[in-house]
Amino acid sequence: TATLAGTYVYGMTFAFGWTACVGPILGAVLTALVTTGLTVLTGAALAFIYALGLATPLTLMAIFFHRVQRGTRIGTLLRGRGFNAQVAGRTLYLHSTSLITGALLIVVGSMLASGQLAWFSQAMASGVGARMALAIETWLSRIFSLGY
Repeated sequence: TATLAGTYVYGMTFAFGWTACVGPILGAVLTALVTTGLTVLTGAALAFIYALGLATPLTLMAIFFHRVQRGTRIGTLLRGRGFNAQVAGRTLYLHSTSLITGALLIVVGSMLASGQLAWFSQAMASGVGARMALAIETWLSRIFSLGY
């Protein structure tokens, strides 16, 4: 069971690990706000939208994860399965979720090292998601009269 102190330490660890991801983006947003001469209200609205986009997936996960029942197929898949493995005379406890995410990190790292990640990003940026993101950005820039 989770304790209050354990939850606090876990949150601090999560925040520390995420700083490298959030810091540069937030820094770019704040720099853009300062250098473009936007009003304080516009800057606050854009910072709120940024925070909303950051918090929404995490909030939805927290709200709905407990609703996934253990007996359902998706619940079993999301929870994964743990098992013991003998490696070099040692017994290691492994979890399917850790193995899958580790494999994904290796694939993305290999794509980054070989230059294929740039190709993949360009392919994804020219799809339906990119057009939808551009439409939302254009709509927001008209609302806040950013002059894009």
